Amino acid sequence: ANLTEFDSLKVENDVELILIDINKDISTYNIDALIIPDTINSKEDMKILIENKLSTIIKEAPSKIKIVGICGGYEILKNILNDELPDNSNDQLSSDKLDKINKLNKLEKLDKNVFGTSKHGIFNNYEIKRDFLNELRLNKGLDERDEDIYDKIIEDSIEKIAKVVEDNLDMDYIDDLILTD
Repeated sequence: ANLTEFDSLKVENDVELILIDINKDISTYNIDALIIPDTINSKEDMKILIENKLSTIIKEAPSKIKIVGICGGYEILKNILNDELPDNSNDQLSSDKLDKINKLNKLEKLDKNVFGTSKHGIFNNYEIKRDFLNELRLNKGLDERDEDIYDKIIEDSIEKIAKVVEDNLDMDYIDDLILTD
């Protein structure tokens, strides 16, 4: 998976991210959503999901939780929902909508509570993250939230870096170097 894929979710104080053990029954986890991240080999990972019966659980889960597939995880999710099993070729999984969705920066609705996208960083989009999390919050009887904690953290970090640079560089000297012929 992209190592920064979930950073914008991690900073939300009412969000807990859990790494699911594929050898455990997913119903043993108390989750509101399942996010299937990108993968280096979607075909092999899908075979593992099938072998561990997680594909069946994923097919049944949308009645209880939201499921999101991101990039390779979206490929896997779409193939599971369409009962397209991987063959023995070296090709990645097929998806009839991937070309269209590659052009979108949104979550494509695949089923009642199932969404997917080929775009990394989808939860860095504030509106998508807010709408997704607020729907989960409302389902739990919690209030919606509208502030963007992640952008504030990024902005504060940039300000700290700018201050360090400003405090430690002799800008007059740099200006002289640049502006002098």
